[in-house]
Amino acid sequence: MKIHKRAACLSLLVLLCWSISLHGQAEEDKDIQASCRSFVQGFYDWYARMAVETTSKVIPLDRALEIKGNDFSVELVRQLKELSEVQTKDHEVWLGFDPFLDTQDPAETYAVGDIEQRGHSYWVGVYEVRSGKKSEKPIVVPEVILKGGNWVFVNFHYPNHTLSSKNEDLLSVLKRIRETWRKQSINSGH
Repeated sequence: MKIHKRAACLSLLVLLCWSISLHGQAEEDKDIQASCRSFVQGFYDWYARMAVETTSKVIPLDRALEIKGNDFSVELVRQLKELSEVQTKDHEVWLGFDPFLDTQDPAETYAVGDIEQRGHSYWVGVYEVRSGKKSEKPIVVPEVILKGGNWVFVNFHYPNHTLSSKNEDLLSVLKRIRETWRKQSINSGH
């Protein structure tokens, strides 16, 4: 009988520890999502205001890389700077839309919606708000990761992208532009 009581006590103890562990994990997940939400919303509050107020002499993308370059992965910064350099050399090479807003006409504000963890990254639905009305679907889905205790953007996904196929993302768009430009450069002898 003593063995059964010990086994029962041990089982209850294991169950209690497991329950506490799950509760702690749920609280940690909430904290991570709150931190992620704050990071992305803060960027969009700043960027939307800057994009709307920008003159034609300042490109919002370049300004974002200049002021908030640490908010982006090294690879994303490298590819965006490469695009910017190519655009200064060849005015026919251009993105055609704001890569962080997936539009040529920024809304007044943007609101963070659902956050979904996918592996080590978090995909954050961002909705545009025009005349006080939030879009039905996210207009862009930034992909962020925690790196060294700080959030960084690693990609931007476009669930409603009108300029190409559905479910496009910034890195694949940049790759396509780079490949097209290189082919044109080779064909033109530059």
